[in-house]
Amino acid sequence: MIVESLPVSSERMEQIKRETAADQTMTELKETTLIGWPAQKNNCPRRIQDYWMCRAELTVVDDIVFKGNKIVIPMTLRKEMLQKIHKAHLGEEKCKRQAREVMYWPRMNQEISQTTASCELCFTYRPKQQAEPLMPHPVPNRPYYKIVKGLMKKALDGKYFLIKLMTYRNAPLQNELSPAQIMMGRRIRNNLTLTPRGAHKVKLAKEKQKDKQKQRHDKSARHLPELKPGDHVRLRDITTETWMQQGCVQRKVAPRSYEIQTEHGSQLRRNRVDLRLQPFTQGTEDHQEDTAEASNAFRNGQFSQNTLTDNERCPTVSGSTSAERPKRTVRAPERLIENC
Repeated sequence: MIVESLPVSSERMEQIKRETAADQTMTELKETTLIGWPAQKNNCPRRIQDYWMCRAELTVVDDIVFKGNKIVIPMTLRKEMLQKIHKAHLGEEKCKRQAREVMYWPRMNQEISQTTASCELCFTYRPKQQAEPLMPHPVPNRPYYKIVKGLMKKALDGKYFLIKLMTYRNAPLQNELSPAQIMMGRRIRNNLTLTPRGAHKVKLAKEKQKDKQKQRHDKSARHLPELKPGDHVRLRDITTETWMQQGCVQRKVAPRSYEIQTEHGSQLRRNRVDLRLQPFTQGTEDHQEDTAEASNAFRNGQFSQNTLTDNERCPTVSGSTSAERPKRTVRAPERLIENC
């Protein structure tokens, strides 16, 4: 009854049965399941100790080991199953949910995560990273203090001219109002060191506003790990929303800002949120072989299940920096088309 209810073909079930019989670990697992498990894990054969936590769910039906209603896949078929799970490039979580419905083996979720992380195509079309917590600038003590301070440092030759100009803007006219009061409704600070009324209240209000804004923003934000010189990263293209361009971290310029040397030799400066650390896994080198045909078909909107064969790895994207997302034909419903 369990075998008939599974969405698995009879040919695949026969293959699993043969590989289970040829696998020594699965043979010991079947014998232990039928005879009975020992009282302690240390008395259990070392090869099947990974199944200790789920031993109560294991059964043997038609020489095939089941965990509940899921098939326990032998070692020789796991690599093939990973390729079939990830064939449609649905993403890490969907691949895990799809696999959990029909199959099981120890550390299956970890192997699926490694497979999706080493897929070049999935890495290129990942969504943008989560926002980082805000880093607000400190509120200055006086209005325009930060702007005027920067301008005065740059205007060395026109220093006295700017002071005179600021004094004029703060001098009352015949109507007893200065140009600054007419324009901004208040006096500005000049060489007489006049302190505007309520300046401390304005600063407290600004700081409170910034704290409230940061508190709301940081609810869905998290810190990204810092990058080190020499790290290989992917750069996000804001026009195509892809992570196709590759580069190497040269140095950290400022908080969350890095200087990157791209694969074409150009020097770019990017924020941390637009840089994704490129992982290196065991199967990364194997994925570099079958790239051009699958990636071009994906960008041209012709990607399908038949593009990849069972023996192909996750495709990589070509070195081109321009890519387009697949497009679909939009047709109006026939009920909205007027019949002449």
